[in-house]
Amino acid sequence: TGNGPSLPPTGASCWICLDSDPDDDGKPLVRDCSCRGDDAGFAHLSCLSQYAETKTKEVLKKGAAADLLDTMEPWEKCPHCHQK
Repeated sequence: TGNGPSLPPTGASCWICLDSDPDDDGKPLVRDCSCRGDDAGFAHLSCLSQYAETKTKEVLKKGAAADLLDTMEPWEKCPHCHQK
């Protein structure tokens, strides 16, 4: 926290798509959470956005049973270390 995203070390890969190369727009992997380890917690911003959109749609499909606060969770915190 406070120092911004960490640059990925050699061998790190996106925990969503498992690719270690930059995304389709040429943007590198980022990590801006409390995940630790040489390759833990890195992801492409484009993958994180798609992940959050998918999770939000899953919550909204529940209809009236959905807790609207759950729609914000994938946008606000890391699913691994739970840092907000």
